[in-house]
Amino acid sequence: MVHKVPKKEEIVEAILQATLENGVINSQKKFREIVLKKLKEKNVSYAATGRRIRKIALQSDKINIEIKTAEVNRHNPSKCPVCGSKFIPQRNKTVFNGTVTLGYQCSKCPYWTGLKYRRPTRYVFSKKYE
Repeated sequence: MVHKVPKKEEIVEAILQATLENGVINSQKKFREIVLKKLKEKNVSYAATGRRIRKIALQSDKINIEIKTAEVNRHNPSKCPVCGSKFIPQRNKTVFNGTVTLGYQCSKCPYWTGLKYRRPTRYVFSKKYE
């Protein structure tokens, strides 16, 4: 079977439907399954990865994504593991007018890490209410 790639707008629509009907979704795997089910209602051959769906949800600014993490003994990556964007070092001035790095904040999404690497372990998705 040949898979088709849905447009970004179609994925956003499916994401909104999924969060409206299910409320809070506690894992990326479950979120992907629900969104794919919505997409396949339009076209049976649609397919999308969990990572693509998560990135589009972050970009849409209509979905809250809570990132649960665990500290691991590893160096911090150069790019955000959630969305692939650059990190912004979070620095503080010292008493002697120097600077010290406290951690790193993603430039696009809510992910952050301290000097010890915080690996994403679970994503919690819900609709933003204004």
